[in-house]
Amino acid sequence: MPNEYNVKFNKLRENLKDYKYFSRKVIDISVKNTEHEFVVYKFNLNESIINNAADLASRKINFTMDYDPSGKVRSNSIKLGNQTKGILAEMGAQIILEDILGYKNVKRWDLERNTFRYLPSEYDVKFDYNGKEFLCECRSSTSYKTSLNEFIERYHTIGPYTSLQKHSEDNNDFYFRPVFQYKNYNTVWNELPYEKKTTILDDLYSGELNLYFVSGATLNQMYSGESEIGNNGQHGATYRQIRIIKTGDIETFLKNIYDSVK
Repeated sequence: MPNEYNVKFNKLRENLKDYKYFSRKVIDISVKNTEHEFVVYKFNLNESIINNAADLASRKINFTMDYDPSGKVRSNSIKLGNQTKGILAEMGAQIILEDILGYKNVKRWDLERNTFRYLPSEYDVKFDYNGKEFLCECRSSTSYKTSLNEFIERYHTIGPYTSLQKHSEDNNDFYFRPVFQYKNYNTVWNELPYEKKTTILDDLYSGELNLYFVSGATLNQMYSGESEIGNNGQHGATYRQIRIIKTGDIETFLKNIYDSVK
């Protein structure tokens, strides 16, 4: 039987039946002093979409760790904002798989779960195609000190990670790369100020914080010779990752999904 959040999400989809969830944007990036066009998809968040994610997030924060991957304690307001962002990233990936790639049997764990306590069988999003199941990870981050163009040029699609609290993680078939981009980013910030961490929901509602799907990686890419190991500035955390400029733009990633499963 569908859980209550599955019912609420399906109702959201019914109410937004003709809604344009994504806008295709072409931005210019520079790689080795050469200009390239790079396609991203902006997730067109509105109040109903954010409310749906925040409602689920308010339930999930009661069952999630109080510590970030580096071991720092997070307040409930910060946890709510971060959980909402994570849910929006997974929601966006689900809608991309359904509406853009046309897959029919797409599931999001939060809409299938019967308990919010951790289970080893958890996943972000998965879909079936020709009798085979494919798991998708949606690990987002927030760009607050660079433009989106600069973010793409400098950062990574993130794969499996371990931390002081999380000692192992299973592989996924595909790794989506969502990025939350601040309109008014600040190049002098070494980290997002505490006040901004507590006003994430306000910034989402106002449009100050936008969500883009910029790239992604297959499992083979994540373990290729072009992948890297890093900590992304978080003490005690170890990430397997590959540079966004190596995996290509979002349309390249979606073509890689299509070619991998057909």
